[in-house]
This record gives sequence, structure tokens and C-alpha cells, in this order.
Amino acid sequence: MAADEQIEGVGSLEALVRRAPNVDITKAQLSLEEGFVFSRIDGAVTVAQLCETSGLGKDATLSAIRRLSICNLVVVQE
Repeated sequence: MAADEQIEGVGSLEALVRRAPNVDITKAQLSLEEGFVFSRIDGAVTVAQLCETSGLGKDATLSAIRRLSICNLVVVQE
């Protein structure tokens, strides 16, 4: 993965991912993968780091990040 690579619907691989404030994840209908990726987000991890450490693979992790972002559960900070 190139550090400056831009991913549609996610942004830069080097962008930080943080949980959106005041969200109730229990109301979101997430897949197991989406819930797992959400659990790994601590505000100090980048998109690339999530892809490398999730164990789900790049495509599944990016898909989960996209969905979490669409549901306003996470914010990807450029």
C-alpha cells in the first residue's frame, strides 16, 4: 500500500480514524466485521494500520470503514 494512496469513500491511507462523538453503536445494524473494525478504532490509528492489523484484509477493512463513516459512527481525518 502506497502511503499517499487515496481510497474512494475513505480518503488517504495515512488519515487517522476516530470514533464520532456521542454515538450509540447499539442502534447501528453492523456486520461482525464492521463491529470488529469499530472496536479497533481508538483515535490514534490510521486507515493503513487498521488494514494491516485487522486480520480481515485490506478490502474488507476498507469496506467496514466506509460503512462506519456512512453511518456517522467514525470520522476519517485527513
